[in-house]
Amino acid sequence: MHFSLLPFLPHSPPPPPTNSPSSLFSCIPPPSSTIHSPSLPLSCTPSPSLFSCTHAPLPSLFHAPLPHHSPLLPLSWHPGSPPPPSFMTLSLFRRHGRGPPLPVPLPPRPQGPLLHRPPPPLPSSLPPATRPGSPLLPHEGPHAARGGGGCGPGYAERFMTSAHDHGCMTTVYALWLDARAPIDFQVIKQATSIMYRKLPHLRMSIGRHKGKLWWREIPREAVDVEELRSDDVLATLESLLRRRYRMEEGPLWFTRFVPLQGEDECVRDNNHNLKYKYVCLFGFHHNVSDGTTNMKFCKVFLQVVNDLLAGREVDMRQEGVFATPLHDQIADDASSQSYLFTIFLKRFYKGILSYGAYVRNFTHIYRMPAENIASTRVLHHELDEFTTRNLLRRCKMEGVTLNSAFTAAANLTLYQMMASKNHSLDETTVNSLQAINMRRYWPKDAQPNTFGCHISMLDVGFDTRRADLDGFWEYSRGVHSSLVYQLTTTQHPLKIQPISERLILIICSNSWLDWAGLPSTNDNHYTVTNMGDLTHTFPGMGDEVEVSRVLRSVSCVPCHAVPAHAADLPRPLLLLPRLLHAEALAGDGHHVRPGHHRPPAEVHPHAQLT
Repeated sequence: MHFSLLPFLPHSPPPPPTNSPSSLFSCIPPPSSTIHSPSLPLSCTPSPSLFSCTHAPLPSLFHAPLPHHSPLLPLSWHPGSPPPPSFMTLSLFRRHGRGPPLPVPLPPRPQGPLLHRPPPPLPSSLPPATRPGSPLLPHEGPHAARGGGGCGPGYAERFMTSAHDHGCMTTVYALWLDARAPIDFQVIKQATSIMYRKLPHLRMSIGRHKGKLWWREIPREAVDVEELRSDDVLATLESLLRRRYRMEEGPLWFTRFVPLQGEDECVRDNNHNLKYKYVCLFGFHHNVSDGTTNMKFCKVFLQVVNDLLAGREVDMRQEGVFATPLHDQIADDASSQSYLFTIFLKRFYKGILSYGAYVRNFTHIYRMPAENIASTRVLHHELDEFTTRNLLRRCKMEGVTLNSAFTAAANLTLYQMMASKNHSLDETTVNSLQAINMRRYWPKDAQPNTFGCHISMLDVGFDTRRADLDGFWEYSRGVHSSLVYQLTTTQHPLKIQPISERLILIICSNSWLDWAGLPSTNDNHYTVTNMGDLTHTFPGMGDEVEVSRVLRSVSCVPCHAVPAHAADLPRPLLLLPRLLHAEALAGDGHHVRPGHHRPPAEVHPHAQLT
């Protein structure tokens, strides 16, 4: 199961194919000497978290400062506004089915070093304001920003690339748009084309160079944008999670525009202004993006759409850099081979050899389905603004982050589900995977405006007892302390980075088990992904169009989390939002048991999984 909590913005497998370019065992990491600090850096400032938590001899696509063709026109937002409410999505995974077709073979690509390719011309359909007189986004020389003469992907990027062969790691974001006037599909097409130029990672594909995986810039504009008609946005999102990408040809992302139908097509807001409703769905391959990158994309896209609708000049400067994963080099220096070998053996036993022993406390009660259907399902629940504000305030007063409180709620919810079927269960262990933004380990000046897949996974188990149901905040503080210890003292997510790509072995084994008609093996009950506090990073406001809701999910079938029968679990899993709602509204948030109060200033910033 995969849990994510995002802000609700205030508006009121077959066996691995042999022809894949992403075979794990032929991926040899480049020498560490080719990894250098980027010349442009993106900041991660500590804040309360909300879920869904080389310098080259010549300038290049990834890091060269670009000429300013026009002034930047920022999004409109309201400083000092109250924290937005939030909503939560719970994705359920069923066992992967047999017999899906193999990916379409990719045509061969020419091999050899990546040479200079001038940027494609802007389409003639773009308004004159988006066609500055000077060349757009010039790139000179080979792709040298991620190592001299080009660079292969990092550890996490190789894992995500390999996972794609098994139907995993496709991320889909949905933005509900409220517009003052009808939006023509041509505006969305123009905005998508502009995004291709403004964000460097959107111009990337992945191929091979001398037998190794290698990043390539797509030689000509490649955008995938369509208009869809749908009465069920969630069903459309779930279907898009099954989409496969042409890894060598690109693009590794897409845009889908859905005008809402019927009574949702046009409504009046609290001020009786007419609002036209649309949904934009964006898909991203996880090897070129993470949550931080994707929310930056959403912010820039909304700004571009507002500029086009208002007839303003669009700022065509490139946003940020497709950054080197600096944490890979830091991890190489910090981890010994003996440590990595020990951790690998432990994870190999837990994830594969134990054959699901670490989650059997759950799977022997909620058994896997008999039918062979692979799917990622989304359950959608929202916390209103009042509840969210109280929950954030209570977390600060109790000395925990929202990520810790959410993890505690997930643990207790799963315990309640197990105890409801096994009344003698007084204590059990819940195993969790936590997605970590690895920019936290970078130098501060290297963090701002960096795009790419810069994450790692922290595996941690939590002992959960029946008595914890009556002491939620005390239990949350224990969860918080455990996460802080792993992130700051042991720095476990950083040290295991060199073996992170080997997690593909769990996905491969599950793919083969499914092919043989056997249950899959997993070692964690759920995964938490944390988007950070989006109050300022994505305010969602604009003069012509604004965002009223954000939803995201990721395809994880088959992956290293407990598969569950969707028909059996939706009602029990609603215990999680109910638990958070109850704790947020318990009392007035100002009274804490003696001996347990810590002022908000003492909340440890490193506990933020942003």
